Amino acid sequence: MLAGMAPGDVDGYFSRIVRGLGFGGVVEASRYLGLVVQGLVELNYANRGRGYHDVLSVRCRMYGRVIDATGPLPGVLFNIVRHFRVEHGLARPEDVEAKVAEGVFDYDVIAGGKEYFDALMDEYVARVREAGWLDGLRCKLCGGVLKDNRYYIVLHFMAWHREKFLELGRGSGVVRQPGTVELFEEAAREVAQRLGVDYEVAFGAVETVHSIVNIEGVLDVDEIAMHLGWYDPELTLKLSGINVRQLILAVKEALDARGLIDVRVKAKAEPKPETQVKPESKPKDNIEPKPEPKDNGNHPSEGGECRPEDIGAKPSDDPSSVLYQLACELYREFGKRGDYMALARVLLSELKKGTECSEKTLGKLGYGNVKPIIKALRKLKLC
Repeated sequence: MLAGMAPGDVDGYFSRIVRGLGFGGVVEASRYLGLVVQGLVELNYANRGRGYHDVLSVRCRMYGRVIDATGPLPGVLFNIVRHFRVEHGLARPEDVEAKVAEGVFDYDVIAGGKEYFDALMDEYVARVREAGWLDGLRCKLCGGVLKDNRYYIVLHFMAWHREKFLELGRGSGVVRQPGTVELFEEAAREVAQRLGVDYEVAFGAVETVHSIVNIEGVLDVDEIAMHLGWYDPELTLKLSGINVRQLILAVKEALDARGLIDVRVKAKAEPKPETQVKPESKPKDNIEPKPEPKDNGNHPSEGGECRPEDIGAKPSDDPSSVLYQLACELYREFGKRGDYMALARVLLSELKKGTECSEKTLGKLGYGNVKPIIKALRKLKLC
């Protein structure tokens, strides 16, 4: 007997199940269920011995739902088919076939990926310990005490010792010279310790100043400060309450000590020996000297137009503010575009602290070209 039916009614039994599931025939139902088992569910087996297995449950690879498979066959099949038709809209075998062809499903990625990711984190922590970089929970590379958490340990080495850690991950075992990022990290730690600023701020300043110095070819602190806003606007927002000039000076020293300043930039900044000026030669006969180009009156040194893009200002900045006006005067005195808003902001901050407005005092603070700064301040009667 099969569910109260005579053995001769097996075909009728399955025909009723097929019709109850909403299929037109056994072939359609078999194809639908075969495709589901092939690609959309994971079977939870229990061994019975001699190669036989019982399916205890099935897990949907898309949503992760677990369907019990220990009840009567019609009920199990009904629950599986209903789940994929209602929850996923897969009404026909063709729909299931198209979904199976996609191959990768979100729940598979989350469930399986989490397992592989945890194993990978354990492997990285093991490699770090084998390399001798961890003494218990203390990082032997920088002395930091870490949390007893595999994710935190890996994050620490990835953030603070990136180049070494990536090389360790590649498993090369090759001893090499420190990379640029590594040297940036060392310079940032030095600056952070010297000035008492956050490491992230110091690292951002190291990267930005390095770019300005080697791309713009400048070493003057004021010129570097004028470029900060253009190279890294977010960094300038983090420098509130920090002596920007002192930070730039410390970063320059740290970069120079590690050979990260282009020798051509350093050579350009060195004072050139005086050369004897040759007397002007007289023009040859019948050759008239070229006329000097006419001044259109817009040169910054002549009080010409002061546009936001010339001084590093934003459209929202108030042109009538003292800050804006000082930036314009600095632009006119220096005669070239730059982030004068940043320089003006630092100067006004110095004056508010009671800093003496003199060439000697500003020179001691590290300002390079002091005369145009003094002129700009005096024009606005700030000095």
